[in-house]
Amino acid sequence: MMQFLYFLTTFIIYKHIDIPKQYCRVLFVDFSSAFNTIQPHVLLPKLHDLKVNKNIIAWILDFLSEREQFVKLANVIQASPSLDQVNKRTHLESSTAFSDKIISNTGAPQGCVLSPILFTIYTNDCRSTDKDNVSLLKFADDSTIQGFIVDDDESIYKNTIDYFVQWCDEHFLLLNVKKTKEIIFDFRRDSPTHTPLCIKNENVDIVDSYKYLGITISKDLSFSPHIANTCSKLNQRLYFLRKLKSFNVDNSLLKLFYSSIIQSVFTFCIVCFGGNITDKDKTKIERVIKRATKISSFSFDCFDVLYKNLCTKKISSILLDKSHPLFPHIIISERTGRLISLSCNRERYLNSFLPSAVRFLQEKYVR
Repeated sequence: MMQFLYFLTTFIIYKHIDIPKQYCRVLFVDFSSAFNTIQPHVLLPKLHDLKVNKNIIAWILDFLSEREQFVKLANVIQASPSLDQVNKRTHLESSTAFSDKIISNTGAPQGCVLSPILFTIYTNDCRSTDKDNVSLLKFADDSTIQGFIVDDDESIYKNTIDYFVQWCDEHFLLLNVKKTKEIIFDFRRDSPTHTPLCIKNENVDIVDSYKYLGITISKDLSFSPHIANTCSKLNQRLYFLRKLKSFNVDNSLLKLFYSSIIQSVFTFCIVCFGGNITDKDKTKIERVIKRATKISSFSFDCFDVLYKNLCTKKISSILLDKSHPLFPHIIISERTGRLISLSCNRERYLNSFLPSAVRFLQEKYVR
């Protein structure tokens, strides 16, 4: 699901800024205790509108209502060394304190599998009123508002944000404006200074990069901060690969460790950004692959091969699913049934997922 959102996020941005004199503003919304602010009396009608079974609705109401909560405070001061083990255990147990119990009738328990689902249903009817100019993407409590600006007209984008803020107030959701950030993707030569958004009398910070759903996206769409963080993780995990090798672990297990613990880190969402990273960043990942190859004596696929294979696999699955949001953007020849290359004005869009995947699949058909 996270990759699905990044497909939409990056593809729409790349496609929009491919047209001259257009740019994007993306607002990354942060809620204060999102799951704790769910109101059962607001949620139940939404469940009913979705035709959820009445018994399940009653069970959810019972689950969210009359929940006991208390705080347990354990004294972290160690007992005297002179005490024996029995006296020490008794001393530590007696130092534990409990607060008075309170009854909660709002919110969903933290860490519960059902909480993100209920929050998604709770915010289901908050949608963009103009999808051609503004996109509102949500993953549980992580929400983004993308404004596709044409002719410097930001009115629709700002009106959508005003609507979103009002909707949140009506549904008792608290926005954390200090943690809410905005990135502006503007590659015009004569780009003016952009005015920060104002939400609840607070200016929203305009940042150069932001970590969204595990991927650090930067305003130049080079993803260099993400690659730097990823390489740091990869180098740490190579240490464990070396340790396993020193213990004479079977090579098949080393290969399994690399695929599941190391390769999975830098291939996460690689189809969304892999075509636009710099050669310098690509070299950093290639070094990790070469070190892993040297340690395990296996020949692992290089970055470009992995990117190409994953792109081909992903577009093949999209072609089998006509309901996929990217399917309408794929052009298929009525005469031959083959894919037609997408028209791109800039190299940035040309190297993004969909145009690249179409080329890779065309090459596969030719072979």
